[in-house]
Amino acid sequence: MEINSNDIRVVIHAEAPMTNLIQVVGRAGRDGNTAKHFIFYSKKDIRTNYSIIAEYRETASISANINIGEQRLINKLEPWPNEEKPPVCKICDNCINRITDKPRLIDGKEEIIKLLEVVEYLTQEMGEQICPDDVIIDVFRGGKTAKIKQKNWNTLPVYPAEKRKVLKTKDLVQFALTDLVVRGLVQETIILRKPFEGSKILSSSIVVVGVVPGAQANANVQTWHYFVK
Repeated sequence: MEINSNDIRVVIHAEAPMTNLIQVVGRAGRDGNTAKHFIFYSKKDIRTNYSIIAEYRETASISANINIGEQRLINKLEPWPNEEKPPVCKICDNCINRITDKPRLIDGKEEIIKLLEVVEYLTQEMGEQICPDDVIIDVFRGGKTAKIKQKNWNTLPVYPAEKRKVLKTKDLVQFALTDLVVRGLVQETIILRKPFEGSKILSSSIVVVGVVPGAQANANVQTWHYFVK
C-alpha cells in the first residue's frame, strides 16, 4: 500500500498478506483523529495465526502492546523509528485511561532486578518450568495463595517481606515480565499438549524457561519506567 497520508479514516484488510496488515494498520489515523480498521480473515490467515502461536513468533511483542499507559499510536509506529512521536491523542483507550486515572511514571528498575531474581531462583535453583501467570507473579508479589502455602514458597529467599511499591498489581507485574521477555532478558516458550489421550486438538501454555546470562547487569543499564496508579 503506497499511500503516505496521515488522514486515512478507514482501512479494510480483505485476504491480503498478513505482512500488509501490519504495515497498513499503522497508517490509519496518524493525524490524531478517529479511524476504523476492518479485518476479513481468509482460511490461509487463520492457518498463519495458528502457526505463529504454535511457534511462539512475535507473541511477546504483541503482548507488550497491552501496556496500560502507552499511547496505541506509539506502539503502531514502532516499526518506523524516524517518525515523530505523537502527542497525547485523547482518543485511544490508553490515553483516556491515563487522563482518567492520572497514573504516575515511576522508575521500576530496583523491582525489575528483584523480578529477575525470582525468575532465576524458581527456574534454576528449583529446576522448574513455570507458568508466569501462576507462580512467578504470586511469589514476586508475596502472594498467600493455597499453592504457595502448600509448597512452602513463602519461605523462599526471594519471597518478599513487604509489599512491592512500584509493581504492585498482578497486571503490572505481568506486563513487566513480558517487558523482560521482549528485551531478551527472560526466555519463554510455548508447550503444546493434548488435553486427553486421543484428542484431535491441542492446548497450549506459556512457560518461563529462565533468564539469559548477564540479565541483571544488562537490566541495570536500561531504563524501566512504568505508569502506576
